[in-house]
Amino acid sequence: IPQPFANQGMAIAAYLPKDRLLKLSTTTANGRIEITQIKGTTLFAKTANGVIRIEEAFVDSVEARTSNGKVLIRSSASDIKAHSSNGRIVVVPVADNRESRMDLGTSNGSIRVFSRAGSDTGFQVDLRVSNGKIELDAPDLEYEINEKSHGMRKIKARTRNFDEKATKVTVSAHTSNGSIVVGRDVEW
Repeated sequence: IPQPFANQGMAIAAYLPKDRLLKLSTTTANGRIEITQIKGTTLFAKTANGVIRIEEAFVDSVEARTSNGKVLIRSSASDIKAHSSNGRIVVVPVADNRESRMDLGTSNGSIRVFSRAGSDTGFQVDLRVSNGKIELDAPDLEYEINEKSHGMRKIKARTRNFDEKATKVTVSAHTSNGSIVVGRDVEW
């Protein structure tokens, strides 16, 4: 019996004026979301089954959520939230913000955060993994918690004299069945 809508797909491309600051919200139930070259205040992207790829997003805040897919964010946002159930998360800041906050979480995937850390950059991290490892490339860290037991790893630390640093990066990240890498050499 023929299925009239079997294997059918749809793609929507929206071209928006570059000279406007936008508040953009995109949602799909089954498909990928790709957003490139946008300026605005807030950006929200949510899909149930698909990749979320955000590039050259010059916005104040980004929130991305997917259930089955990776989340890739290259943005100037000072507030980034990204969550996935089955996929990796990669965040690459494209601007040096005075203060940036990242709240990242996934299960069955790794988390990568790239940072252009200079000598006047302070890090504050709260990182948790189960069945994975943590790699942290941040200078002069003072550890509040640095635990490792039975496949679980937890690090809570901040750069010495964090409050005096010109640039402050706060990363809260957790994953199960994956690793967390925060540093300079993270691949897109």
